[in-house]
Amino acid sequence: MDRKCNHHSQYTLTSLREKSYEELCTLCLSAYMEGCVDERNKAVEAYRLRCEWLFGNKCMHLFSSNKERKKMCDGNCHYIKKYMYELDKLSE
Repeated sequence: MDRKCNHHSQYTLTSLREKSYEELCTLCLSAYMEGCVDERNKAVEAYRLRCEWLFGNKCMHLFSSNKERKKMCDGNCHYIKKYMYELDKLSE
């Protein structure tokens, strides 16, 4: 399993014993926050892939004009914003 927080594994047990309690708490908190951000990004991407307007990587949503406008999905739409709002409510 590939994890981005592997740079925290550079510490050995001996070097961790030499750290103060505050330094250990800071190290643990930064690793936790990094993991939370990574998991949130994965959740948003999985939710984006469930969008009914997504075809490949194109947004097929019909806009106010009668012609269909195809654009790359950038995740900047009501569908994703609503999900991110719900994630924010859960993290509080």
